[in-house]
Amino acid sequence: MKKLIFFVLLSVVCSVSVAQTTVLLHYLPTFSRQTAENSVGYNNIVVDPDLFFSASGRENLNWLQEQKKIKVLAYANPIEMFVPAFPDKPWSINLFNFVKEIPGFWLRDVNGKMVSFWPGTKMLNCAIDLEPVTINGKKMNYIEFFSDVYINNVLKNNPCITGMAGDNMWKGGVFWMRYWQNNGLIDLNNDGIADDSISIDKSWSAGLIYFLDQVRQNMGSDFTIINNPATDKFKKHEAGTIMENYPDIFMNEKDTVYEAWYENMALTDSMPGPFIFNSRSDNYWFTLCSSMLADNVWFSYSKNTPYDKKWELNLGQALARRIQVREIVFRLYENGTVYVNPRDKTAWVIYTNGDYRDK
Repeated sequence: MKKLIFFVLLSVVCSVSVAQTTVLLHYLPTFSRQTAENSVGYNNIVVDPDLFFSASGRENLNWLQEQKKIKVLAYANPIEMFVPAFPDKPWSINLFNFVKEIPGFWLRDVNGKMVSFWPGTKMLNCAIDLEPVTINGKKMNYIEFFSDVYINNVLKNNPCITGMAGDNMWKGGVFWMRYWQNNGLIDLNNDGIADDSISIDKSWSAGLIYFLDQVRQNMGSDFTIINNPATDKFKKHEAGTIMENYPDIFMNEKDTVYEAWYENMALTDSMPGPFIFNSRSDNYWFTLCSSMLADNVWFSYSKNTPYDKKWELNLGQALARRIQVREIVFRLYENGTVYVNPRDKTAWVIYTNGDYRDK
């Protein structure tokens, strides 16, 4: 077996420039100096858009960037708002106060009831063919309005932002909600009649694509766009995806976790990235090692978490693509080899000096 692995490794060694990369998912509107100091170890950060409307938050984010050339992505969630908005989120408050006065902007069922999925939130209507209203002399539907204010108020006003991390870019539009809420009676065009799933998916997905394309057109080809969850539906409009609870089952909801692992890894091969593999406390080691098997993957630990040096594998640059022998998938690095067994969710690292680590 050792001879076989050695031969395969020699046959696939290539000039791959890949090293371990981490990202902080900071979904809070505040960013203190202590938080910034606790984040110095990260390579990248995804931040709540309201942070950019806090003088101290911007100051501390700028301080972090001075310590390390950290890449900043702004979080975007066009499909839902907390009702009421949290008192420490000034941009969200202003957005909510404006949108609440436009009844047609909210997603409703056939009885006119506002639709809710995540606790405390109400959903907005992202359908591309939603009837527009006049705003500042311009006809806009909701997704056109959100695209305009998000791009101009958040992205263009903050030069430190080099990318966007979108949320709730679901493969099936809003069709997934029809099984969970409102007895499938979604009224997308506010005519009091339930709409069919095909029409919902087509119009909703087109609305999200409009938003992504507006970001691309306004921010340029070098601007990074990634979205949650893991799906290939928007691959022409994004660079990569976020696996929010790795491995993410949303490529195919019939998958087992074992099958989802392969789906997630295959997705990283089909798009340029970056991708985010987000771990939880019960699978951080498995997720961390899995992230080392693909190119352009950023590892994150839950959210709003201070950097932890225990995540550092110190493997250097990758020397080869990942390889599978029977159940084991592994990858050779300058300072060792990382191994993953996706069937039993175990992983380990063997260093060139003989050291071994499995947690």
